[in-house]
Amino acid sequence: RPLQSVLILAGSFLLRATIKMTMKVLKTSLIVITLLASLFASSWTLNASCTIDEECSEFENVGVCNEITGMCTCNDTLPEGCFEVSERENMCVLTSCGNYLNNSDICRVGDKKRLTALLLSIFLINFGAANFYIERYGLAIPQILLGLLLCVFQFGSCGASAFRSDHEKTSVPCILCCSVNAFLSLAIFSWWLADLIIFALNDRNDGNGCPLYT
Repeated sequence: RPLQSVLILAGSFLLRATIKMTMKVLKTSLIVITLLASLFASSWTLNASCTIDEECSEFENVGVCNEITGMCTCNDTLPEGCFEVSERENMCVLTSCGNYLNNSDICRVGDKKRLTALLLSIFLINFGAANFYIERYGLAIPQILLGLLLCVFQFGSCGASAFRSDHEKTSVPCILCCSVNAFLSLAIFSWWLADLIIFALNDRNDGNGCPLYT
């Protein structure tokens, strides 16, 4: 029994020591995490206040410095959606869709031209060229597959019907083939017309979500 009491006391002592050590480790870890969090937060604070316009952007005639508040804004004469104010950097920076031609002081939103997309949609609808151009592959791939399928029916078995007899032309396979050909032609024409209207109205963004520029 004395041995059992000693073992119980030793176990109790070890348990208390382990709990104390664990609490110290947790406390130290919490302090370290707090310090790291404050350092990380400080790295995302605003830069020093601006004093001149040139400090507000890497481009000329883009940023405007408010001398009273020391905060940067973007020149309001620039096209909408081309530049935005970065609160972290306190600068006027390009948006994800902005393209600035510094040598000509021209800013445009998007890097795909609407007229190019419109012409491609008019003349190369069967190949999905317009949607490939603007990187809308989810639309372009079905278009080219539909166009290839139409070519197979139009110039394949249906094209061969010109060399068949009148009896063969009225057969079920030939009628079925020509029906599918007519359906595919109607589908492509409808898609062509829809794309023509959409690109003419500039109502479709490119694959990056940016509008087409004119």
